[in-house]
Amino acid sequence: MARWIVWPLAPLVIALAVVLALGACAAPSAPEVTATTKTDTMPLTTPELTAAPPESPRPARPEEEPLPDVSRLIGLRADEVTALLGAPGFRRKDAPAEIWQYSDASCTLDLFLYTDKTGAAPHSVTHIEVRRRALEAVSREECFRRVFKARRAQRAG
Repeated sequence: MARWIVWPLAPLVIALAVVLALGACAAPSAPEVTATTKTDTMPLTTPELTAAPPESPRPARPEEEPLPDVSRLIGLRADEVTALLGAPGFRRKDAPAEIWQYSDASCTLDLFLYTDKTGAAPHSVTHIEVRRRALEAVSREECFRRVFKARRAQRAG
């Protein structure tokens, strides 16, 4: 009969043991800190002020070409894109479109250039796509920034 009395209390005993064990793991409370001041033992002095040494002039950095916004590509003619990014690494012609690819180690920037319906106007960018080449996800803006900087470095060096 005593067995039936203990059995319903078992979950309560287990729960109490778990709570006590977790309570023992809690961080001890920080000791109470009281502030005391000793004004009678501190001498009153005025701090000495000294002038800081003059800063040496910083060398002038060459003006860096500002990074254009990726949305600036929309509407650019083929010659304007070439002036901005250089020749594409890959070019495919599917009339009336041309697909230009600029690649970086982490992404590929695809520019879709179309001509007007008459074919009289030069090709211009109407759409931009970005594909990742590495495991990391890359936004359209980030891919353009990387491609632009890589192309600028190639032209400079």
